[in-house]
Amino acid sequence: MTRPAQDTRATRMSSNPEPLRHQALAALAQHRIATSSQLRQMLCPHSTRQVMSRVLSKLRTEGFIDWTTLPEANRSHTKAWYLTPDGARLTRNLPVLRGRQSYPITSNTAASLKASHTLAVVRAHLAFTEDARLFQYEAQPVGRRRQAAAGPAWLRWYPVFPRVLFVLTGASRSRLENRISDLQAMVTQHPLVAALAREVRLGAAVLEDIEQHGPAQALWVPLAGGKPRPWTDL
Repeated sequence: MTRPAQDTRATRMSSNPEPLRHQALAALAQHRIATSSQLRQMLCPHSTRQVMSRVLSKLRTEGFIDWTTLPEANRSHTKAWYLTPDGARLTRNLPVLRGRQSYPITSNTAASLKASHTLAVVRAHLAFTEDARLFQYEAQPVGRRRQAAAGPAWLRWYPVFPRVLFVLTGASRSRLENRISDLQAMVTQHPLVAALAREVRLGAAVLEDIEQHGPAQALWVPLAGGKPRPWTDL
């Protein structure tokens, strides 16, 4: 008896598209969990908090998303949003997600268990997003006519297998530094990891440092040895 109502909601939304609503759904499909402020930073950074709040509240009323509170006691009023099964089904028809599977979170308990790690990943994503302008942009020398680009500019910067970056958080500074030391020891002592490190550049940094200074700064500790440097110089 509930299926017709679900289909009607999806049909109504598809026939009356609202870009920010679709963007919010697509962002949750790709990141799985995000806070209101993270979604605002991704999608409409120059708008007020109320704009994103209204969009999320309406989507929750319609049954496409839901929220859980963060497990940290000092942030108990912060909502972490995720797609419901209905929302996941709806996102399959969004152009940006066609051909890509979305995985709904099936309960508030499951969302709560995943929230800390997933939100840390989103924090790292946002720090890199703020720092990047390489996907399509190609600077032109002053006085020269713009030439048609042969392809995305980033292909010139990343022509080989990308670096593997470990982003650490959720512990004291000393414990995080010990974890980086453990990663360096593994590169030295484990034959398979050592072989990987000869082919792929590996680095580690603390998430709070990335957020404060930006990911392009000399924050990354090369796991094969050496002083901290920008991730592009690993």
